[in-house]
Amino acid sequence: MQRHSLFSFLATAGHSAPSADNSQPWHFDWCNGAFTIRYDMDRVEGATFPPANPATLLSIGAVIECIAQAADHLALTYTVDLSAEHADPAVPYANFQFDNQDLSKTAESATDHPLFNRHTNRFSYQKKHLPQSVKDDLSAMTSGKARILPLVDAKQISQTMKLIRSASEVRFQTQEVHEWLGRSLRFSE
Repeated sequence: MQRHSLFSFLATAGHSAPSADNSQPWHFDWCNGAFTIRYDMDRVEGATFPPANPATLLSIGAVIECIAQAADHLALTYTVDLSAEHADPAVPYANFQFDNQDLSKTAESATDHPLFNRHTNRFSYQKKHLPQSVKDDLSAMTSGKARILPLVDAKQISQTMKLIRSASEVRFQTQEVHEWLGRSLRFSE
């Protein structure tokens, strides 16, 4: 089994966190016992939310938590310095400092921690159409007034995707809408 360096293990942990548009806009650095997280402007500029956008800032919290869990898994002690400057991609969001420790620790693999075994819905898109029987079964599913409506017309799909993108952007750019959406979610067993 291949062993992972500390940097590789922490970077894998950081990349396991969800991010806006699933863009993973992070750049990780390792220098003098410090693990630094920056916005990767060279790779994602114009392709996803900017560095100071609430969606990006929400994502960075998940990245920091995942890296902290990975460091805790290796029994490392650390401090985390957070930056209040989010608009400048040259300024790190966070800096994990590992002082006076054996930083040669390695993990057996990236799968020896539950963090790396969680399920996500990041499956690739399929171009093959669903069989009509599956569409019929989905259309028959209801819960109260809620139902599933499979979209099959290319124009319908395109219009729906535009609405979803707009709703996503509004949600993350407008605190009032984001809070309203949070309050409107319904939870059940």
